[in-house]
Amino acid sequence: MDDSRQKKNRFTGLIIVIIILGFLAIFTEKRFLLTPRFTVTKEKLENGRQIYLENCASCHAEGRGAAPRVGDTGYWQERLEKGVDTLIRHSVQGYEGDLGYMPPKGGNPHLTYDEIEAAVAYILSQSTE
Repeated sequence: MDDSRQKKNRFTGLIIVIIILGFLAIFTEKRFLLTPRFTVTKEKLENGRQIYLENCASCHAEGRGAAPRVGDTGYWQERLEKGVDTLIRHSVQGYEGDLGYMPPKGGNPHLTYDEIEAAVAYILSQSTE
C-alpha cells in the first residue's frame, strides 16, 4: 500500500472514531464520559440542603434501608474513599452492593444531575471532617 493511501485510511479511521465519540456524547450522560470537576459553593450547599430535605432525608436522616446517616463520618468516609464521582454516579444511576442500596436518583426521576450533585455536596459537608 502506498504512503498516500495509508494516510487516507488513517484519516478515515480517525473520522470514524470522532463520529462514534460524538454519538456517545449525545446519547449518554456526557458528565460520565468526561469526569466533571466537583466544586462546592455556598449556593450549591444551600440548594443541596433543600434537595436533601425534600428527597434524601427520609432515608439518610435515620439510616433507613442501610442508608448512611448524614453526620456519620465513618460511614461516609468509607463511601468517599471510592471518590466523589462514584458517589454522584451511584446517586444518579442507583447502586446495590456491599455498601447497601441506593435507588436511582433517590427514587425521584425528576432530579437533575446538578441537583443530585448539590445534595451530595451538602451531605458530605455535614458528614466529613
